[in-house]
Order: sequence, then C-alpha cells, then structure tokens
Amino acid sequence: MPTYTLRRAFPDDPDRVDDFVFRADGVDRGRCYKTILASSRVGWLWTVYGTSKRGIADTLGEAKQQWRAAFEVE
Repeated sequence: MPTYTLRRAFPDDPDRVDDFVFRADGVDRGRCYKTILASSRVGWLWTVYGTSKRGIADTLGEAKQQWRAAFEVE
C-alpha cells in the first residue's frame, strides 16, 4: 500500500492556498484545487496524472477519498 501525502502546488503563492498535489510514495501523482462551479457552488476538482480519471467533490476530504479510490484502480 503506497504512502499518500498532500503538498501545496504553489507554496509561495498566498493566493493559491487551496491548490494541492497528491503524492504516492513521494512522487507527484495528481492534483486537486478548490474552484467555483456553475451556479456559484464551491467544489474541489481532482485529477490523476497520466489518466483520464478526474472528478468533482464537495469537500477536500471527499476529493482525497475519490482521488485515492481512482488512483488505486490503475
């Protein structure tokens, strides 16, 4: 089972505190960021690098779970 971590995608940019890189065993494997969706709803978009796997979650916690499930199916 890989070790999963999260790091800020742009650690020096105070305007992008809700933009993260998913890591598995120390390697960047995906991305997740907070955005405004249609009808002004806030959501978290996530992707698994190198695949067409992506999704939208209501919270960062849900995005982490969805990303991990998608990543582990590879």
